[in-house]
Amino acid sequence: MKDAATKHIRSIAIAAHLVTATCILGLLYYGRPVLMPLALAVLIAFALHPAVRRLIRLGLPRPLSVAITVGAFALVLTGLSWFIGGQVSAFALDLPKYRDNIGEKVHEAKSTFSGGLFDKVRDTVASASTEIGGSSERAAAPADAPWTATEWLASVGAVTDPLTTFGLVALLAVMLLLQWSELRARLLGLLSGSVSHTTQALADAAQRVGKYLALQFVYNTSFGIVAATGLWLIGVPYAPLWGLCAAILRYVPYIGPAIAAALPVLVSLVTSSGWSQVGAVAALFLVLEVISNNFIEPWLYGSRLGVSEIAIVLASVGWTYLWGAPGLVLATPLTVCLVVLGTHVPCLAFIARILGTEKVFTDPQAIYQRLLAGDGHEAAELAQDHMEEMGASTFKSDILLPALALARRDQAAAWLTPDGTQQLLEGIDGLCREMIEIEADEDPPDSTSPETREKPAKPVIFWSACPFLDASMPLLKNDLMLTDGPPTYVYHRDLVGSVLEQSPPVAVVIAALSSVDTHRITLLVKRIRRAWPNTPIAAALLGGIYPSAEEKNEAVSVGASTFVTTLAEVRVLLATYAANNRKKPVEAAA
Repeated sequence: MKDAATKHIRSIAIAAHLVTATCILGLLYYGRPVLMPLALAVLIAFALHPAVRRLIRLGLPRPLSVAITVGAFALVLTGLSWFIGGQVSAFALDLPKYRDNIGEKVHEAKSTFSGGLFDKVRDTVASASTEIGGSSERAAAPADAPWTATEWLASVGAVTDPLTTFGLVALLAVMLLLQWSELRARLLGLLSGSVSHTTQALADAAQRVGKYLALQFVYNTSFGIVAATGLWLIGVPYAPLWGLCAAILRYVPYIGPAIAAALPVLVSLVTSSGWSQVGAVAALFLVLEVISNNFIEPWLYGSRLGVSEIAIVLASVGWTYLWGAPGLVLATPLTVCLVVLGTHVPCLAFIARILGTEKVFTDPQAIYQRLLAGDGHEAAELAQDHMEEMGASTFKSDILLPALALARRDQAAAWLTPDGTQQLLEGIDGLCREMIEIEADEDPPDSTSPETREKPAKPVIFWSACPFLDASMPLLKNDLMLTDGPPTYVYHRDLVGSVLEQSPPVAVVIAALSSVDTHRITLLVKRIRRAWPNTPIAAALLGGIYPSAEEKNEAVSVGASTFVTTLAEVRVLLATYAANNRKKPVEAAA
């Protein structure tokens, strides 16, 4: 009954989340006339605020600082527009000079691709030209007819709508800069929770977005300079114009760089007398894009933004669908803000996990998940990488044993079926065998192995109290062997009765992986203490989970001499027991 109620509540929660997500998407889509200018204004305000803050620190009042910053920004935009307009006009006037080049390339293409597809394309273009010409002649008569009110309003709207949006963005950006501190305080008051936590979230978002804008400006400018220099060396006319276009268009992800590369290629196609310049321009942008996409951009943006590459691609598609081209420009900053929101708001943590760059699993969880999925090959690859990075002993203590502790916890909670447990044990056995081979290749065994070395009469016994620890014993055994001292015999819990019939060893270590096995450790300590009352007994919990004081006291109260929690501590303990055992004959002789 309780499980049914829990499932019902969970279903209601999922439905509520779906309804909320649908409402948010609808709000973003239908509210874009207001939300899109607001988002653009916030982005511009983030870009200009560092300059405003620097002027304020110099002693200027905020209104004057905002006026100077916005004025300088407007002058830069005006200068760039004037330069681009002048260069485009000059290029348009020069186009008639390249008519012969165009005709020559069309003739070459015709001779190369004569027949088939080229003829079909030529016939289609000719037919379309004839149709357009005929339509133009038919439409020439009513060309002087007066415009209707609807046509006039449509023409005016086509001009005023972009101007209105631009004016709204500019006004909002100025107001944000003027009221920056007050708006920040109101936002802190609006959001519930700790003020310090909310302040940290806002500071994190501002830092990431500001860093992204600064890095993007520096990189796009550098890209434009390199592209313009390369085009100038190749001999493409108006190279500064195409370099500037490349720098500006890179603010539009994915589509912008393609257009930036296509423009100079088309220009070289029109202006050059051969095909070598066209190939050189295409090769230039191909090399720049390969270097940019595979080396520079992942290094600049990936680790600094905390957003994965696939998340940026998906966000670009989503925001473009919602808001069009402006959404494509805003995709990365908005995604950064969503990741920050997911990082600091617990109920939205799934956003940070999906879109962020932080690892979803810890290293032990990653290996355990692969073993649980039956992918022993990938688990072995992960283990080998960790062994090469941190060494075999550290890998076993910090990653392998905690991974096995996760398996023991799931088994104790009945989350693993018997078949799943058996499959997991087989995977652990296979992983340990592969790790043994790798470890043997990197560190060949000593010629004086425990089998050939003279053995003392009494060994040290290492007892496993967990089946998953049993499966890993072939790999852990080398870490338990002492180079100078008694041998270490490894037994699992099912052999307690037969082993206790033998003579007492130097010492006993009873090991488990999880706190769920502390009761089993206590029972083993009691049983061994009754059989060997004078033998030192140590308890070990090796899964990276420290036992509580109550668990320690329980083990000590029934006869355990100490409680350790790492493989290194077990080795030190074994060495200590061996040293104490060597001292006893000397003291007896004295």
